[in-house]
Amino acid sequence: MWVHRKEVEAGRKDEIPEAVGAKRSPMGEEVKAYLIRHPHGVKSGDVVEYLKSDSRFSETLNKNATGGYNVISRLAKRGEIRKEGTLLYPLHENGATTGNQRYTPA
Repeated sequence: MWVHRKEVEAGRKDEIPEAVGAKRSPMGEEVKAYLIRHPHGVKSGDVVEYLKSDSRFSETLNKNATGGYNVISRLAKRGEIRKEGTLLYPLHENGATTGNQRYTPA
């Protein structure tokens, strides 16, 4: 993938559009739902701890939490959530965020 990205950035290849009707990651969808419930921003660690309490993800994340952090990173890179400093924020339907308000641990 990184090779393709470099080729796109150099103008030698076109972007690959996302597959129509592509399945969404259940963990990614849960991250976005959690952020919607915490619009004032939460830290990645708070999100991963929450995900560990979900029976769908607990076994995997309790062995190695890296997968949860990778999902968060991917969502931020895709513009599906916003990361500012150490805090994560949800996006609304119009792409706007709730904004920078104070951090309250989840």
